[in-house]
Amino acid sequence: MTPPPIVRPFVGLRYQRRDLSDVLAPPYDIIAPDDEQRLLDRDPHNVVRLELGFTTAGAADDAGRYSRAAAALQQWRQQGVLADDDAPGLYPCTHTFMLDGESRTRLGVICAVRLTPFEERIVLPHEGTLRAPREDRRRLMLACRAQISPVFALHDDADGRIVEVIAEMMAEQPASEAALGDERHRLWRRRQDRLTDRYCELIAQGPIFIADGHHRYETALAVSRELQRAHPAAPAEAAFNHVLVLLCPAEQPGMMILPTHRVLRLRTSEQRARLDELLARHFETLAVECDAHPLAAARSLIASLEHADGRARFGIYTKSQGCRLLVAKPESLPNDPGPGGINELGTVLIHRLLIDPILGADGCGEYVDYAMDEAEAVRRVNEGQAECALLLRPTTVEQVKRVASAGLRMPGKSTYFYPKAVTGLVINDTSAERTIP
Repeated sequence: MTPPPIVRPFVGLRYQRRDLSDVLAPPYDIIAPDDEQRLLDRDPHNVVRLELGFTTAGAADDAGRYSRAAAALQQWRQQGVLADDDAPGLYPCTHTFMLDGESRTRLGVICAVRLTPFEERIVLPHEGTLRAPREDRRRLMLACRAQISPVFALHDDADGRIVEVIAEMMAEQPASEAALGDERHRLWRRRQDRLTDRYCELIAQGPIFIADGHHRYETALAVSRELQRAHPAAPAEAAFNHVLVLLCPAEQPGMMILPTHRVLRLRTSEQRARLDELLARHFETLAVECDAHPLAAARSLIASLEHADGRARFGIYTKSQGCRLLVAKPESLPNDPGPGGINELGTVLIHRLLIDPILGADGCGEYVDYAMDEAEAVRRVNEGQAECALLLRPTTVEQVKRVASAGLRMPGKSTYFYPKAVTGLVINDTSAERTIP
């Protein structure tokens, strides 16, 4: 018998207002303390209060923030700030944003996805996770009995049939909208019908590739197992056996990945000498014709990385020598591309040839910072916060899919899907009595 589709409609918990501009927030892992207060100043019902439990109000009471988030969620439901929709459905949405002076739009559908272990090869990760963020999200999910922010994931749609169905689901006016700076969000609600069923049938058993939100997915899976033990009579359709997902066609033009540059904080003369040794051993250094200003030089260097002519290229910026283009020597490259071509990935090579030999495989947390913007990477070096910046090309969607399909994981911070999926459009109530139809 054919198993039911992994993607399902659900009863969303939503803000009872059309304009969501003041209540949306970025995902929890990129919210700085100042951002949290700024979001709450815009509206006391901003979803950040649920995501972080208003940590700035009682930083010393870190454990209390989970109970504060749960109390706020319950209060907002009682006050009618948030309410359940009256029937299951799917939530198509668009995210319009500016990048490199060009307006782009990313299309997706917020839905419930049945939780499956990675070994089943239905939902596929491409990066590893850390214990502390998993535990943080676990405590929040258990306290609130809800999934506040979605996992951001991709599916294949080479022939465009799924995009056509999504477009049909968006035939009416959107249910809500938001303007955040130069970004625009539009959300539709489509009650379960032949179109929503067709969408789920087309995705069927995946595969679904996690783009961002590995910690949220793994935590939801762990919480599901925990609640199954606590509620052994709960059906397979229990809401806590599913996870809130923003699911997007991988092939669409609005699917963007930015590079994540490495900023190395070398502290000893031995580490600096080791860097020079490895640069000489593994790389040819090429001059870059560019403006003398370091930030302009870095941007020119990034542009030069696009012309890879089949060879592995990286940029390096140091305060003493400015910008240089690094081309890996043929003898330093792996003979075997490895499963999914993982050995040829820029992030894998730069860690294997430079970062890990200097700092050790576990040294990244202490000595490596990350920057999506080359100007920010250069600024940190110029201000003496770091010894050098290693500038990389972005990982591609196809590389992500190949590595995930091979069952492998990239180094942390190998991808930065841009922009991040926003929090607050729809919430998934995972109380023990809730089910997914």
